[in-house]
Amino acid sequence: MAQVLRGNTQRPPLWWAKLVAQHHELLPQFPGVELIHPARIPEPPYVRSITAVGVENVILWYLSTMHHVYGYSRRTKTLESAVRAALPLLIDMRVPPASWVMFSIDVWLKYAVGGEGDGAWNSIPSKRRTAPKRMPPPPRWIFSPKRLQNRADWFRWHEGFYRGGRLFISKPHRQLLRRYARMREALEQLETVDEDMVRAVVNRWLPRKLYASLVEEARVEAEFKQSQLVKLVRKGTWLW
Repeated sequence: MAQVLRGNTQRPPLWWAKLVAQHHELLPQFPGVELIHPARIPEPPYVRSITAVGVENVILWYLSTMHHVYGYSRRTKTLESAVRAALPLLIDMRVPPASWVMFSIDVWLKYAVGGEGDGAWNSIPSKRRTAPKRMPPPPRWIFSPKRLQNRADWFRWHEGFYRGGRLFISKPHRQLLRRYARMREALEQLETVDEDMVRAVVNRWLPRKLYASLVEEARVEAEFKQSQLVKLVRKGTWLW
């Protein structure tokens, strides 16, 4: 039996859920993250061993992060000795080196050169645009064991600025979402909703072959993008 609806009438909260339940065989699945897993920026890696490899990994992340902000970076003996001093704490406290370096740069830009404050900030990354005009923070300050211990809680409070998790929605995935939204809008504008009307709207906006094709394209692109992100992280590229 047809469901009669008035055009431009506000729908009850459960209207769409009821429609999906009644016509689930005709309606395509919503193309959300359950259907298509978008590429996701990985978490910043941790250093895991007090070895030469561990030292090299921290140095790699320091150089990459400094280059991201200042446009250049240098490897020095001072850097290596500072990293060696901080390495045990970075491991024991489970602090990702790249996150700690960027946090330290942001603090340096906020409070340079008069020393750190204890306050919070709302949008410290916006300060980075002035970074090339300022002297970068010295490695011994960034990797000071005393500073690591004293500022650990402050870092944890702001760690969300320096984590992974951002999603990349591919072009075919966005196209799917737009078409699904148009389909839903068209269905909500119908005055009479029956099987034939639902089928007609679905065939206009998301016919079966097009839907399947876009889903496959979106999955392939997401997998490819994810592999690219993983490779960039392994190379030491700052992504956060």
